[in-house]
Amino acid sequence: TRHMLIERIRQGDFATADFTLKAPPGHFVADGLTNDDLRLDFDFRGLEVAIDPRMHDAEGLSGPGLLLGDSFRMDVTGGRLIKVGLKRGRLSVPSFHDHRTRTLIALDAGGQAADVIEAIDPLADGGLTQHGLTAQRLNGDAAAHVEISFPTLQEITDRNFSVVFDGHIANAGLKQAALGWDLSGGELDVKGDLLADRLDIAGPARVGPF
Repeated sequence: TRHMLIERIRQGDFATADFTLKAPPGHFVADGLTNDDLRLDFDFRGLEVAIDPRMHDAEGLSGPGLLLGDSFRMDVTGGRLIKVGLKRGRLSVPSFHDHRTRTLIALDAGGQAADVIEAIDPLADGGLTQHGLTAQRLNGDAAAHVEISFPTLQEITDRNFSVVFDGHIANAGLKQAALGWDLSGGELDVKGDLLADRLDIAGPARVGPF
């Protein structure tokens, strides 16, 4: 499990490490370490992390991290996903031993709507683009929250790999939204759930030449 986690971290710098080990003899056997046995606090910057094979890696990540004997967490305070700034995020492994545990990657991003759509659309299998939300047609300011979770110690399949996202596009504009007319002044909510095969786009806007 730790090896798989390390593989997701492609490059970056780690500093200000504070390490404590209190494990008694025999605790280094498989599943032997507990959170009370080992603690490593550290800071990271310039980190590149693989999120999902369909997506670009998150880059330039910075923030604090915590490795315990049976868990791991990184809190992101800055970074980017393609052209989109990441306001905050988290990579969390609740347990290295419990076969029921799920790894969680959570990201909060904001920027130009077209850039945000470009960054998260692969997680919707291109569904946002198929609905006409492309850089050529869409403008506005967007904020999005994305959560990705999957089994930590079990085989990852299409039935247990979860992606949920929730976004808002302010002052949205969409060219040729209906009957050849443009949409403007929109306040659109975009919600998606990969396992539920659901994508919802809703909200008020002006449509037409007036």
